Amino acid sequence: MSDSLWTGGSYPEEDVAEGKTFGMLGYLTGGLIGIVALIQKDNAFAVYHGKQSLGLWVLMGGVMFPLGIVYGLVASILPFLGILLFLPILVVLLAGIALAIVGALAAKKGVYQPLPFIGTKIEEVFRGIQKEG
Repeated sequence: MSDSLWTGGSYPEEDVAEGKTFGMLGYLTGGLIGIVALIQKDNAFAVYHGKQSLGLWVLMGGVMFPLGIVYGLVASILPFLGILLFLPILVVLLAGIALAIVGALAAKKGVYQPLPFIGTKIEEVFRGIQKEG
């Protein structure tokens, strides 16, 4: 199997048909269903979108957590700056939601499509996780 599922190759149509639900729900549940798809590992399509959704939500948590801490500290000391610091948090949150929608739509369409901007890097990070069997 290719390291990059979206670049050529032939993938079983039954994997796509059976994995669409897991793929879509992975993005819409904050990666929780993506984890289930990765544990199961019996459907290449679900595993692919599971990796993409899990990567998206891990990245979102990794960015939002420190932003939230900084926001809390600054807003408690200088409330007027807290309003300005809320803007980057809002931008990151909306970007994450937009990427989740893009990923869910790709899964619904039945395509192996990396998330814009981050999908290729996510695939590199999770390269070792593949469909078993």
